[in-house]
Amino acid sequence: MHDPLAASPGLGSQPDTSRRQAGPQGDRKHSSAENSVVSLAGQAPHFSRLLSNVTVTEGSPVTLEVEVTGFPEPTLTWFKKGQQLCADGHLQVLHKDTKHSVFIPKVCEADAGLYVAQAQNSSGTLSSKAILHVTGNHESPITRINWIVLCAIYVSVSLIYWLLAQ
Repeated sequence: MHDPLAASPGLGSQPDTSRRQAGPQGDRKHSSAENSVVSLAGQAPHFSRLLSNVTVTEGSPVTLEVEVTGFPEPTLTWFKKGQQLCADGHLQVLHKDTKHSVFIPKVCEADAGLYVAQAQNSSGTLSSKAILHVTGNHESPITRINWIVLCAIYVSVSLIYWLLAQ
């Protein structure tokens, strides 16, 4: 048959972006939209950024972060020493787009241990693990004093001694 719109481009017709394949079963049409839907179906979770072991000094901040993709979008659950983590006053569980993180503003020795990020969707489950090491704050007392305060005390004592010596 003759298609009047095919013979007259520009009369309100949209260009045909699909591909046609001739085969033993005749002429078949494959649109790019069909192909993309098929390729998105059932993608198991995949970590594009894994957890890595961290050593941090007690009292310092630390962020443990992963990046995970998949379809449907995976849910991510954090565990510490086998127990599920929940956000509280001590730590924050954050999620933006494909990035998931645990932020601890002031690490203490109790935060040390094995952390697991477990991603799950209908196509599978995947985990990333890391160990958080916390080192004690073993600085000598003099290094913890603010040097400006120490200098101000020295100048004050020196000034008083000089005034009394006269």
